[in-house]
Amino acid sequence: MSDVTFKISTQACLDIIVTACEGGSNYWLNDYIEDTKRDKDLNYTKLLLKEPSENSEFAGTPPKNFEITAADIPGAISKLIANAGKPGYCHSRIIADIVGSLEEDGCGCDAEAADCVLQVAVFGECLYG
Repeated sequence: MSDVTFKISTQACLDIIVTACEGGSNYWLNDYIEDTKRDKDLNYTKLLLKEPSENSEFAGTPPKNFEITAADIPGAISKLIANAGKPGYCHSRIIADIVGSLEEDGCGCDAEAADCVLQVAVFGECLYG
């Protein structure tokens, strides 16, 4: 696997987290959220996660990372790009959306792409959807 290099601003990382939390990941993330921290611009600056309850459909799948910040997003994107199309990762079309949004100096990726990034940040791979 070769190293993948790209530039992404802190704001673009925060945009990915907001897009995932408010659109792409809410179908699973709500069962994992313990607490959130937001800044004055309403960016999610920290997600504090927990194991889902035993009554949850996601029970038995604990996060690998219990605290997510903007600093976790570049590594998740790198992992997605390096593993595009492989089992446990997302379709190359979604990777193209992520990469295309990075080239536009911001994050205009859609909710599905943001969900994939957040899942890799939380679990190390895409487990859902």
